[in-house]
Amino acid sequence: MSINITIVGLGQIGGSIGLALANQKQLLTRLGHDLEIEVSKAAQKAGAIDNFHINLPASVENADLVILALPFDQMYKTLEVIAPSLKEGAVVMDTSLAKQPIIAWVKDLFPEERYYVGLTPVLNPDYLYEWETGFSSAKADLFHNSVIGIVSLSNTPSDAIKLGFDLVNLLGAKPFFTDPMEIDGLMATTHVLPEIMAISLMDATYGKPGWKDARKIAGRPYAHATVAGQMDKPQALASFIKSNQPNIMRLIDVLIEELVLLKQHISDEDQSTLATRFEKIWQGQTHWLQERRSFHWEDEDMTSGAKAPTTGEIFGRFIGLGQKHPKKNSKDK
Repeated sequence: MSINITIVGLGQIGGSIGLALANQKQLLTRLGHDLEIEVSKAAQKAGAIDNFHINLPASVENADLVILALPFDQMYKTLEVIAPSLKEGAVVMDTSLAKQPIIAWVKDLFPEERYYVGLTPVLNPDYLYEWETGFSSAKADLFHNSVIGIVSLSNTPSDAIKLGFDLVNLLGAKPFFTDPMEIDGLMATTHVLPEIMAISLMDATYGKPGWKDARKIAGRPYAHATVAGQMDKPQALASFIKSNQPNIMRLIDVLIEELVLLKQHISDEDQSTLATRFEKIWQGQTHWLQERRSFHWEDEDMTSGAKAPTTGEIFGRFIGLGQKHPKKNSKDK
């Protein structure tokens, strides 16, 4: 007996999950689905999945665990399509940017006894400065020495939540339990705001007066500062921004305030004072990067010391999910 896992979306994240689970063949059967059949074929050839299915509903109908590694703008339609095909006791996890909208959709679309656990993956710090995307950039250790956020609904059985905990450990990361509002705010700050800044810089310079010559000499600082704007596809980024509008608006206001303050300092302060301010900010960036690489956080409240589950323990999760659970109040569904 093996656990059937379906990975929907075989880009960098989905492909890396499949590769990270490749040494669990005695426990797991990995089925893949991607809109591009050539990507599915490449994933199978590389060992990220055992097989693939071109039909989305058919790919999930026998799955014990479904992992949706998709852009945010594809999530609602995908949930809508797979919901009727999910078997009783199935657990659906996602890796998309926003959790609050997805939880609302799950409550509306999922039949009883189908469960949701949200994952927010964070990359191994060794890959922070690599910008490639797609399956060709998938790596088995993409999540090592990092955290993965875990969120769930109030009526999610503990076995399903523990299953998310188990999966995170198998991926080589540390579980970070959080709530949907908090993680959406954190992602707006650390993921989306840099993309907005990159897009704004491009918009302020590309095609503007002087660009004809500027384009010829733009170098590393310009390339590094603008590449973040291409991390997410335009439709996915726009969809996330609209779904997380209050956080994004607040962050843009904070950014504008900082730019106005910097403009004032440039106007009022002498060069040495300005250099001192820059040095202090850069020291903060260096300290953050050292923390990410060392993975020794001062406020360890993320289930530190957790061990990867055994095969028997993971089987136990699914056995528990196959049993009936008491019905929750309607307000939880």
